[in-house]
Amino acid sequence: MKFRTRSSSSISITPKERASEIGTGMQATITGTGFLQGAKPTFVNGSGGPQPKAESIVWVNSTTITCIVKVGTESTPQVRTWDVKVENTNHAIGLLVGGLTVTQRQ
Repeated sequence: MKFRTRSSSSISITPKERASEIGTGMQATITGTGFLQGAKPTFVNGSGGPQPKAESIVWVNSTTITCIVKVGTESTPQVRTWDVKVENTNHAIGLLVGGLTVTQRQ
């Protein structure tokens, strides 16, 4: 859960769970420290299913990034967990292991 920059800090995402539905997005806020303008969140090391995408990324300040998280659905419902990765423009990477859970919409 450490953000690897010149100084380390934790990152988090709110909300931590997202129900998948084709073509819909969810507003998410990623917090931490040391975010540079242009930092890019992605979702990696998933446990299956379509990979969530971060769109409409907004660098608010050095501690906050907002984005729309879009996910797809699949024919076999399952819970999927993804790591939240934030890469700064200086290539420093923060990783929140298991930070986002995608569930099937009921």
